[in-house]
Amino acid sequence: MDNVQHIEEMNTLSIMSSALRKAQSLFEIPGKVIDRIIAMHLAENGAMIIYENPDESPSLAQGGGDWALLTKDELISFLSPMTDKVMNSGKMILDDDFEDSPPGQIGQTGASYRHVLGFPLKANLQTLGVFFVGSSNAFNEKRISLLNALSETIANAVYRQSVFDNMQVHLETLRNTKIQLVQSEKLAAIGELID
Repeated sequence: MDNVQHIEEMNTLSIMSSALRKAQSLFEIPGKVIDRIIAMHLAENGAMIIYENPDESPSLAQGGGDWALLTKDELISFLSPMTDKVMNSGKMILDDDFEDSPPGQIGQTGASYRHVLGFPLKANLQTLGVFFVGSSNAFNEKRISLLNALSETIANAVYRQSVFDNMQVHLETLRNTKIQLVQSEKLAAIGELID
């Protein structure tokens, strides 16, 4: 890898890290990521499918570019064959002959997105979901390598944010339990005073 390519990759990773830090919740991450990928001309379309539990339906599915025109269910159905392959193998999958006529309004621009990459979002020994990019042009090794590095950064951000969101829920539950306990103790104390 030459110095110019290395500097370009580091700059791209820095831009993506900055965008990920601005996300305030797990639900903001896909939008920030996909918008940046498209703005940096790394792909024309992007999507992210995230699972809280791999044995259940995805908890989050969001697309960008033409794929943003699909509902959550349409996007999940459209990407389902590749999602299954990526989730089962735990490896990046490249499909250079992807079906480019999904359900819904996709393809209204007349563009063909036959080249689709799916990256597993793996962090802490878990596969959390899949990050997809679609392009009308074939992906070269340089772009695949950069998108792979970005997918690792994205996976770590998704993992950290999901842990943080879960901790917030547990903290709120503890606060509510504490309030109920204090109320119960007050009522018990008042009951003893009355007796």
